[in-house]
Amino acid sequence: YDENATARLFAPVAGRAVEIRANLGDSVKAGDVLAVLDAPELGTAAADLAKARADAQFKKAALDRVKSLFAAEVVPRREFEAAQADWQQAQAEAERARLRLANLAPGGASEAGSQRYLLRAPLAGVVAARNINPAMEVRPDATEPLFVVTDMRRLSVLVDVPERDLPVVTVGKATRVEVSAYPERSFEGKVIRVAPTLDPQTRRVQARVTVDNHDNLLKPEMYARVAILADAKEEVPRVPIGALLVEGVKNYVFVERDTGVFEKREVTLASQTRNHAYVWTGLKAGEKVVSVGALLLSAELASSSR
Repeated sequence: YDENATARLFAPVAGRAVEIRANLGDSVKAGDVLAVLDAPELGTAAADLAKARADAQFKKAALDRVKSLFAAEVVPRREFEAAQADWQQAQAEAERARLRLANLAPGGASEAGSQRYLLRAPLAGVVAARNINPAMEVRPDATEPLFVVTDMRRLSVLVDVPERDLPVVTVGKATRVEVSAYPERSFEGKVIRVAPTLDPQTRRVQARVTVDNHDNLLKPEMYARVAILADAKEEVPRVPIGALLVEGVKNYVFVERDTGVFEKREVTLASQTRNHAYVWTGLKAGEKVVSVGALLLSAELASSSR
């Protein structure tokens, strides 16, 4: 998922699911109710707020009475100051109760005068995961989110980049993404982030590529192949995959130097797709390579050297 367009929703209060309004795969809008929870703690917080506000109003009325009596010199200043302090304390208590209710039900996500909590989608997208069932007890310290809502049009590809390819994989580079589900189609992307550190276990650097998924063909957790495209000013030779000879970690091609004369030459690849490889070094544009029978030539070269 694109984490900037994904919301993992947990219950901020303990309670019981009484109604589920969204299912896996549903499209939702920002503010849509996904589930209704019965949360006694929320009801208690709402009652505390109502009580605190009523007490503040009572203390305010008492202060107004004492203030008028004090102005008429009927009561001493001490009583006026005490009434004023009582009203300020009642105001502070009402604000504390309001903040507690706002913390339990952010954005007013509850029915007025009720202990029903409305779990709403904070953004528009698709319900990608649902881990809640009717009558299920929920807690705010759960390990799995109740819902995952994400914009499926915005996905990212995580690429493990070998050290040798780091000069090629830079932020802003255009990419072509291919998946097995659609072998005849590629998707445009762009490198948006390259990790600053190397994974000591894999000896790779992770890069993130954003990809356009407006047709909703790509799915999260798919395996993908990513080709880094050269800039407009860069031109690199392209050879068929069948022309490559892989020996260990090195790549070779047979280059025709003259009619019937071939040279085995080591090349460095800039990128590789299902059908072609783009040569970074070792080959010049216009040179002819053996695309059919390269393995046979390699076997004959090995036998002649013996």
